[in-house]
Amino acid sequence: MKVVIIDCATAGVSGDKLLAAAVHAGGSELRLKVEETINSIVGERVFSFEDAEENGLRGLRATHSLKGKRYEGDLVEVVRSASSRAGLGSWSLCTATMAAEFITEAEREVHGGGKLHELGEMDTIVDIVGTLKALEGLGLEDAEFFTMSLRVGAGYIKGGHGILPIPAPA
Repeated sequence: MKVVIIDCATAGVSGDKLLAAAVHAGGSELRLKVEETINSIVGERVFSFEDAEENGLRGLRATHSLKGKRYEGDLVEVVRSASSRAGLGSWSLCTATMAAEFITEAEREVHGGGKLHELGEMDTIVDIVGTLKALEGLGLEDAEFFTMSLRVGAGYIKGGHGILPIPAPA
């Protein structure tokens, strides 16, 4: 049995970092495949990975010029469509849809419905579909996934809704 452990205990996890880590685990062939897939979803060459080092740790960093680019329509439907265009298999398509449904429900719960705020940007689609394309490329469709407990800090963060407490509501 394959096991994937996502250790977000020290710093959490973001979509682009999870995507980059999965691609890094697969090497250069997977890197090119995922870059090509993401750029075809977006419709232009705006996405790539670069070698990076942070705090003495080496890996990949996802780079793009998608900041502020929003998608039109419902997140779940956009993710389904992008997943289909990306050629995701049934496990990845189902997982991508569940992720989009979970995100949508969490946003509705916190904000009372309506607009998805920061999650309404195109990089949300890229993070979800790209990560699943990478996991599929690694052959992890039948793996068991676990996450470490998230440690929450204290303080404040500046977001699209102004200054928010940590942990932030969504």
